[in-house]
Amino acid sequence: MLNKLKSLPSGSKSFLFPERMVALHSMLINCGHSVESSPDYRWDGQKRGPKQFAIWQYTISGEGALVYQGKEYRLPPGYAMLVETPQESVYYLPPDSSFWEFIFISFNGSEIMRLWREVIKCVGPVIELQPESAPIADTVKIIHNAYNGKIATPYAASGAAYNFILSLMEAVLPHANRIKQRPAFIDAVINYCLENPDGDLSIDALARVAGYSRYHFSREFHRYQGMPPAEFVNRLRIKLAVRLLQTERLTVKEIADRCGFAAPGYFCRVFRNYQGMTPDCFRLNLLKST
Repeated sequence: MLNKLKSLPSGSKSFLFPERMVALHSMLINCGHSVESSPDYRWDGQKRGPKQFAIWQYTISGEGALVYQGKEYRLPPGYAMLVETPQESVYYLPPDSSFWEFIFISFNGSEIMRLWREVIKCVGPVIELQPESAPIADTVKIIHNAYNGKIATPYAASGAAYNFILSLMEAVLPHANRIKQRPAFIDAVINYCLENPDGDLSIDALARVAGYSRYHFSREFHRYQGMPPAEFVNRLRIKLAVRLLQTERLTVKEIADRCGFAAPGYFCRVFRNYQGMTPDCFRLNLLKST
């Protein structure tokens, strides 16, 4: 999926159809793939006119930022924002990020907006999704179909938008319910990991933080987080590594140490597994985009 994301055409594709004879309650507005590097990139949800529409934007590389109802969120690779207009929200390229590469879809219609708000009510305006997840695959499919002329009627555009929102709901709502019901020790372990990314985050150490046996902790963590503890730790550390590559002039060894990897070689293998390239290549791409 990472290769498919990187091979997408750049730019946006809008959907403009003649007035419809049949009322359709979900409709694509536009979609696309973009890399923004200008510090002037900024969209204010209260200054885009009175027409209601939803915006789904998923970060491939670089990092963006969102201020939603007064709270700031960061949008590193693997994170998507869910906003609408008009609304108290602003998304932009933050000063400490050299670029923001993302894919996006916008849509409107009474039924799709109702479902969109249900998703936001359950998971908030920012969610994490893996590149191979169904909503990302559907986003890529919509973009490819748009550029290949396969969304040529309002009915095709309506169906694509509706299928996407259903895919998103199926992917995130069960996870949202697990988060709401998860026990306190899961939050304690997550907070410990966030505060000590370079520390001992072995399963035995995390089980001690949780106060349970290794077996019980591993089983319950996987149940509520949807992944084993070791996978969670690797994802956390790679996110930190991406941030350091974007904002600090450190050697690969220094980044590996800061992120809790015992050896630079192992760090490079894990980084490539998640990002599709080595840390050096990732940094070189950053330099090329500036």
